[in-house]
Amino acid sequence: MIIKDNSIEYDTDFIDAAIVDDNRNSIQRDVLNAFSRLAYYYYARVRDCVNTRKCKKLSIDVVRERLINGDLLAFTIQKTKLNEEQIHYLINHVEKIFPALVK
Repeated sequence: MIIKDNSIEYDTDFIDAAIVDDNRNSIQRDVLNAFSRLAYYYYARVRDCVNTRKCKKLSIDVVRERLINGDLLAFTIQKTKLNEEQIHYLINHVEKIFPALVK
């Protein structure tokens, strides 16, 4: 799957391989860091779409539960311009890379 950020395209197969690889080269490390920042940015946007109280940050599990609601999922897709598969991939990526967010 390809996730686009303006003119930059991220291949999820490459990202997954970079996560597993313990001996990353500089290109893998730079791409993984850039994608992780992008993934957190999109996660924050998704979290804000499903949360009625923006000042109260939700855990990843609560965000996942609220995305089951079809109306909230449709609203999130409309606001973020991502499809459902991309949204769930980004949430899973944030959970792997930022374990402190999992409560």
